[in-house]
Amino acid sequence: MTPKATPKRVTEQVYFRLRKDKTVEADFSGGRITGLGGLPLLGEQEMTTRLIEGASLAVIDRRVGRIKYTMSHLFRQRVLLICAGYEDGIDSNYHRHDPGMLLAMGLSLNGGEALASQSTISVLETQRMNGANCYRLAKYILDFYISSHKKRPKRIILDFDGSCFPAHGDQAGTSYRGYYETNMYFPLLVFDQHGWLIAAVLRPGAHAEVQITVPILKRIVHHLREVWPGVEIVLRADAGFMSPVIYNWCEANTVLYLIRLKVAGGGGGLNAVAKQYIKSAEHHFRRRFGKEKFLGKGGQKRRNQFETQLRCLPREERKEELHKYRHRQVREYGAFYYEAGQGKKKWGKERRIIAVCDHTDTGSKKMFLVTNIEHEVPQRLYEDLYCQRGNAELFIRDLKALKATKLSCSNFSANQCRLLMHALAYLALHQLRQLLPSSVDRQTIKSMQEKFIRVAASIRESVRRVSIRWTSHWQWERLLIHLARRLRLVPLAT
Repeated sequence: MTPKATPKRVTEQVYFRLRKDKTVEADFSGGRITGLGGLPLLGEQEMTTRLIEGASLAVIDRRVGRIKYTMSHLFRQRVLLICAGYEDGIDSNYHRHDPGMLLAMGLSLNGGEALASQSTISVLETQRMNGANCYRLAKYILDFYISSHKKRPKRIILDFDGSCFPAHGDQAGTSYRGYYETNMYFPLLVFDQHGWLIAAVLRPGAHAEVQITVPILKRIVHHLREVWPGVEIVLRADAGFMSPVIYNWCEANTVLYLIRLKVAGGGGGLNAVAKQYIKSAEHHFRRRFGKEKFLGKGGQKRRNQFETQLRCLPREERKEELHKYRHRQVREYGAFYYEAGQGKKKWGKERRIIAVCDHTDTGSKKMFLVTNIEHEVPQRLYEDLYCQRGNAELFIRDLKALKATKLSCSNFSANQCRLLMHALAYLALHQLRQLLPSSVDRQTIKSMQEKFIRVAASIRESVRRVSIRWTSHWQWERLLIHLARRLRLVPLAT
């Protein structure tokens, strides 16, 4: 008896009225089509770097009995979905059979395999990843940073910064912070000068900026010098980290630092000592440009009117006038030794202070930096070293572009786990970004997702091969092929 053929799936037809000359129809019989056609690139990169695999091996899995999904599977699934822009656990349900995800995970498209469900991911975050496992994962991220260097670096600059992660409910550890006017967590993030994320530690929202900074710095410096003895390490941070506790530790452990000082009120003694640089900037401004335009009563109003008039000029004239206006500035640098603080907060010794004094049409502006870097001119310390700290803000923006602020679990350890999963996703995309040619402008993590991960593709699996057919009109085709070449997926001769 001849077996009956498997009936084809019948889908309801949809008709559009967009064309008058032809019928426009649609149904769900297009086959395996994914919006994540570039995700296999990350899967291929993972086979080389073993970033996520190593993270899964760093934690302890105490499950016994029959295990359907290994820790490696769960880590790869969670991190790859975050890389693709799906940060919620429930997204696992929506993409369990997505061909782009299955292929990036190395799973069969025809074998009936599926990704883990939301409930399994939730158990991973809330039960498997306790505080001890989060610590092991955080330690692994530092170890991976070290192992990713082929040779010993001459200098490592550590950018420490805190950031506002708004609360999504009444999560443990969140609290109201007046400066940001919201309930929040306040994680401590550490990057190197090239954008590598070295540490991501979740802190309660009420923590001070400098809280747990020294223990984290101590752990990082110890590991770095254990592998690279004698490597020069520089701590760079904003005024939130001005603390003699940090200065003392750095000086006792031969760590260089350059930290901005927050001057309360009128600046007191610092302004008195730096008065000569402030007066010099004012004198040179008046000799070069004349009297200030916007000083005194009503100065802000006159400035607003002046800038409004400038922006009403024709394009070329506007550009020229704005250029002249913004260059009406004189900057003076100075260096001196000073002991700040009062009572118990007194430094106990004099330290080198870098003064950056600007004079413009609105008056004088001052900035002070404290450092233990000797024999370096103030201008180079500020322009070549401290100003580059702005890149750390861009790196934090990239991390937040992965929706790392979505720490909505009620458990503090579960939210620490989520932050570390997003850190792994950031590192995976950062490594892919480093493969782009140097002639291409710096890509944000968001643009990496849009250009190289979320690519429409048709995927088919036959007996002998799996075929990915990317859309024919992808404007980033050249760069995508370049990434494939760097991952050795395309013969170099082609």
